[in-house]
Amino acid sequence: MVELTFTVKVPDDLAQKLQRIPERLPEILELGLRELTPLESRVFGEALEFLGKGARPEDIVAFRPSYSQQTRVRELLDRNQAGALSDVERSELDLHEQLEHLMILLKAKARRHLVANPGA
Repeated sequence: MVELTFTVKVPDDLAQKLQRIPERLPEILELGLRELTPLESRVFGEALEFLGKGARPEDIVAFRPSYSQQTRVRELLDRNQAGALSDVERSELDLHEQLEHLMILLKAKARRHLVANPGA
């Protein structure tokens, strides 16, 4: 882990809150950076990068989301079940559902291609 030191000017009320939880600053910064990254890029980025590399039908069939993406979806599903999703989290979960639907369709087409063209 790298130690990073910098000075940031923040409003007094925020400074008071942060002074109470200095050990959580890395987590707070990570969450803040996540919010600055467009939601669509966070959700679709991994799959688009995979497909953009020219995935073959067998690669598409074998594709699985990363552990971190699976963990995030599980968190959202748990929060949804508890009735605790924010509007932003609801949008994120909706995008994950859209991505899952798209990948199901892609995998079905890839399987059909593999059956029609064995060994191709």
